[in-house]
Amino acid sequence: MQYTRNTTMTKTDRDTLRSLHGRKKWEHIWAYYKLPIAIVLIVVYILGYAAYRHVTKKEDVLYLGLVNITAGSDLTEQLTTGFAEAQGLTPWLPYPGQLRLQAYSHLANGSNSVMYWHWHSIHNAIESYWKGVLSHDFSENATYREASEIGAEWKRIGTHLMNLKKENRVAVLLDNLSLAGLRQFPLETTGDHSYNAVMRWLADALYRRNIEFDMVSSGERDFSAYDFLVVPALYAASDDLLGALDRYVAEGGHLIATFRTGFADEQLKIHSDTQPHLLGRCLGIHYDQFTYPKNVRIATTDGRSALTHDWMELVTCDTATPLAHYDHPFWGSYAAVTENAYQKGSALYLGAFFDDELLEPLLVSYLSKHGYEGLSEDTPQFPLIVKRGTNDFGKNLCYYFNYSGEPRTVIHTGNAGTDLLTDTPVAAGAVLTLAPWGLAVVES
Repeated sequence: MQYTRNTTMTKTDRDTLRSLHGRKKWEHIWAYYKLPIAIVLIVVYILGYAAYRHVTKKEDVLYLGLVNITAGSDLTEQLTTGFAEAQGLTPWLPYPGQLRLQAYSHLANGSNSVMYWHWHSIHNAIESYWKGVLSHDFSENATYREASEIGAEWKRIGTHLMNLKKENRVAVLLDNLSLAGLRQFPLETTGDHSYNAVMRWLADALYRRNIEFDMVSSGERDFSAYDFLVVPALYAASDDLLGALDRYVAEGGHLIATFRTGFADEQLKIHSDTQPHLLGRCLGIHYDQFTYPKNVRIATTDGRSALTHDWMELVTCDTATPLAHYDHPFWGSYAAVTENAYQKGSALYLGAFFDDELLEPLLVSYLSKHGYEGLSEDTPQFPLIVKRGTNDFGKNLCYYFNYSGEPRTVIHTGNAGTDLLTDTPVAAGAVLTLAPWGLAVVES
C-alpha cells in the first residue's frame, strides 16, 4: 500500500504552531512549506540578480577601429600585441592597399604584430560570412597576396619597426564607471553609447589634427607625465579622483573637461553641492541648470559658431573666461565654453555637445596657447595622418598615412633619413607623394 504525506495544515497543526515559539516554530513551518519557500527564494534571487546586472551593466569601451585606427588601437596596444580583421564582414571588404595601411597603423601606435581572424572563411554557423584571409574555396586571392606583402616587408625591415617608443604629451582619461552611469542616465539621442560618443568626439578630433595621445585609466592618480589631460563626461567619480584632477591643474597641468563631469559619486548618487562637484575652483565655473538643446547654436568671441545637440549646461563663470556663449534669446547670458587659469595650470571646459567644425579649432587654439607646438592650418590633417616614435636603434620613425582613395602629398618634417619601404633617401622638408591608401615610413 502506498501512502502520501498530507502537506496541508489541519486545525490541530495550526493550534500546535501557535503554541510554538522561536526556532521550533520556524522548524515547524519549514517542515510543511519547504518547497514553496525554496521556490520563492529562487525567484527572488533570479529577479534580484537580473536587476543588479541591469543596473551595473557596462558597455565595452575597448574596440578596434577598422580604417580609422585611433582611440581603440591606442588603448588596445597597451593590452595586447594587436589584432585585425582580414576581409571581415561582407560590407568590410578592403580596397587594395587598405589591409597594408591598417597593419602599419597598428605598428605606428606601438603594436609589435598583427594577427588575422580567420585564416580561412568558415563554412557553417554564425560566422560563415565573417571572411578570413582565404575565402571559402581556400584559394590564393587578393587579400592573401596583400597579407603576404606585409609579411615580406616586415621580414625585411621588422627590426626597425618593433618596440616603438612613444612619448605623447596628451592623454585621454577613460572611466568605465561613468560609461555605466551614462547608460542609466544617457544623453538625448545617444542612448547606451553616450559615454563613448563623448569620448570619441574628443579623441577623433585629436586624431584628425594629428595630436597623438595615450589613454589612461581613471584608476590612476598621478597624471604629471602629461602636459594635457582630456576628461570626457566623468559622470561618476570618487572624491579622490576629482581631487587628483584638481591637483594636476594646480601643479601646472592643462585639463580639458566636458559637460557631465563631477556630477555623481561612485554609486551614481548626484551630489547635493554646487556642480561640478569639487572641480568648481579648478574650472572656475558653476551651473545648476541643463537641458536638451533644440536648434541652439553657440557663438565664440571670435565669430565662429556651431550647432549644439544632445546636452547643454547653462554655465556661469566665476573666475573663468567665457570663450563661447549660447546664441539664444533667453540663454545668451550663459557660457558654453570657458577657460580658467588655476594656480600653475589651466582648464578648458566644454559645457555643451556641439559640432566638430568648432571643436577642432578650440582644441588646437588651447593646446597651442599652452605650449603644444606644430599645430596650424598648414600642418597635415585627416585624411593625412602622421605618427612618430623612436625605434630600438634610437632612431626616429615617422609614419605618413593616406586614408583616402586619392593621391596625396605631405612634407617630411623630420631630419633627413630613409624611407624604409622603398629604401630611398628622404631629405628634410622633402615632399612625399602617397598613393591612394598608401604610406611612407621614414627613419632618421
